[in-house]
Amino acid sequence: MNLDVNSCLTLESANNIVVETAPKASLTYVMFNCSIEPTSNKALRQAISYAIDKEAITMIVSDGYNRVADEFRYPGTIGYEPKSVSCYEYNPEKAREILAEAGLENVEISFISDRDYVAKFAEVIQSNLRDVGITLSIEQLDASGYDEKVYGKTYHIGYWTMGSRGGDIEEMAAFVTDSPQTITYYSNPFVDKYIEEQGKELDPEKRKEINTKMLEAFKEDPPMIPLYFNTEFAAYKKGLNTPRISTFLFVRFWEFSWE
Repeated sequence: MNLDVNSCLTLESANNIVVETAPKASLTYVMFNCSIEPTSNKALRQAISYAIDKEAITMIVSDGYNRVADEFRYPGTIGYEPKSVSCYEYNPEKAREILAEAGLENVEISFISDRDYVAKFAEVIQSNLRDVGITLSIEQLDASGYDEKVYGKTYHIGYWTMGSRGGDIEEMAAFVTDSPQTITYYSNPFVDKYIEEQGKELDPEKRKEINTKMLEAFKEDPPMIPLYFNTEFAAYKKGLNTPRISTFLFVRFWEFSWE
């Protein structure tokens, strides 16, 4: 379990090894620090959201194994709406238009990373943003340095992987104003309002209506960009009978047997 893509590709070429994949209940996303300039600027965050090529990033990270995100919640969880209003299509021309209308010129920001594979996809983002007139530097840090930047509110853009907790309210908790879980330091009274309403509403259809309004507010003022849903890899020797690995990584070892 928990193999990386390169290990998976190597093992696939071995005659006595079986490699399996399963959707993993987690999402990797680009996050904005909404508390400092210039990423506190909503128009800039909108433009960057349009400028990033998520498909290119997904190919570099996983050789196509991961799935490009069409929502910020995992498929199968409560409130998941595929191709929802919360996601931006890759549209660099639209990004340039937003930047021009907002009078944003010569923007310089940084991307923090603490992993080699993140640095690789950060280079794609760097190229994407250069194409629309934004200069992005990449700052490679160790884990403690990364956390210091994130929790010290001194970064512009970074990345995060969010595991699914299975519900519409739970997935949004980190984006409530002054949430103790926040890493984006985001504040939007409409999002706060809709999350509160969802927490009180028991009717599934009405919750869905509230959810759609919340996603519209989320897109209009984005604190993050969903990139891709992760994939879990497992490898084992041929001859081992095993149940398929599950989305939530439950492995029933007592059901394993040798032929």
